[in-house]
Amino acid sequence: MPSSSPPTAAPTVTSNEVVLSNGHTVHFVTHGPPNASQTFFLIHGSAGSHRSFAQLAPLLVQDDFNVVAVDVPGHGSTSGDAAGGDLDLTDARVARAMTETLEKVADRTGCRRFFVLGHSVGGTTAMQVAATANPSGLVRGVALVNSTAFRPTVFEHPRALMHFIVWMLTTSWVTRALVVPFARFVLCTGAGFSSKLRDHEVAFSFQRAGTHDYATVRKTAQRIHASGLPVFMARALDDRVVNKEIGDELCEVLKPETKLEYARGGHSIHKTHADDVAAALLKWAQGIETRKAV
Repeated sequence: MPSSSPPTAAPTVTSNEVVLSNGHTVHFVTHGPPNASQTFFLIHGSAGSHRSFAQLAPLLVQDDFNVVAVDVPGHGSTSGDAAGGDLDLTDARVARAMTETLEKVADRTGCRRFFVLGHSVGGTTAMQVAATANPSGLVRGVALVNSTAFRPTVFEHPRALMHFIVWMLTTSWVTRALVVPFARFVLCTGAGFSSKLRDHEVAFSFQRAGTHDYATVRKTAQRIHASGLPVFMARALDDRVVNKEIGDELCEVLKPETKLEYARGGHSIHKTHADDVAAALLKWAQGIETRKAV
């Protein structure tokens, strides 16, 4: 297989959408050639959007690689209705919506080689997408950046508080309205997330993180390892959200063939180390395709 080369001009960025089987729309942006033979499918974490990958995405574009960066249900331009709506959005429903989105993108573009990347809680979503879509042959690898895993992150403690907020958000419209200001205080003032988040993004961030089924995530990781699907992992040891022990447990199960560790970089190394992470991702993905071509 010939080596990839970067485009000669800045990659084009186009806004796109797909309509899911539930009738709701998922929005995403495409960086680079729309019909590239290989696609990085990027899934952001809580309180994010496709803009979370503004630094990384352009660096991944090559003549034969493009990037699809999604707005997860309840974030960016995608309504929470795409994964259950205000009272019923869950992590599992988000994963199903993302799997269907990838499949619909594949049907539209003809691409059959996807590398699914997730950041933070998007990492566990990426694992679920990869495990579900992999048997069809669409997914060639899964990449995890500062990924959550098999137990609560710092953001999710104390668990009793997390469960209380999620219960209030999902019990009724009245309890939801009452708890959103408190949830905003916890997320933005306490955890340091952006104060510009809209109320529904605050709410859905809690619902997404607070409905994790950690046993299912572990089983999903075990399935990925057993299938032989190539894994890429990158993290910073000074990450204050996903601590080192969580990453160690994930590495022990997945045994990634490519692993990046930075002493410093925080919870968003796809921003703080964008050039290095992009170069490593491309080398990893191109190596997979080269091996398959032999």
